[in-house]
Amino acid sequence: MPDGPVFRNLLQRTPQYDRLRLMSDYLAPTPVWAPAELGGYVLTDLQQLGVEEALCRELLAWQHYFDEHHPLDLCAWDSPRSEATYADDGHRLHDRLRAALPGVRVDLDLWPVPDDGDDAPADEA
Repeated sequence: MPDGPVFRNLLQRTPQYDRLRLMSDYLAPTPVWAPAELGGYVLTDLQQLGVEEALCRELLAWQHYFDEHHPLDLCAWDSPRSEATYADDGHRLHDRLRAALPGVRVDLDLWPVPDDGDDAPADEA
């Protein structure tokens, strides 16, 4: 395998995204996803985005909240209050993530919240 500063820099380069999706899913490690055209995979390391550690922690906490209050075995919210809190936090985190990543389109997909009016196009997965 080649060595040297140029090759090491290529290995350490952070993937660049022009678009991301903020969306919880059952037992996902984070709520941030690459766009569908790149395979729609979940980002497992939020620090690669270069955003503040506090924002990374809040995003992970939001994902954990989803797993706790919309469990896979129930496939529904445990209370209307949990649903409202999740939606409010999702909109707040969406705004923060967009501000932290200028030039990156960040779509919000609140699929577990019916009639929320999030900004994710319905025809994209």
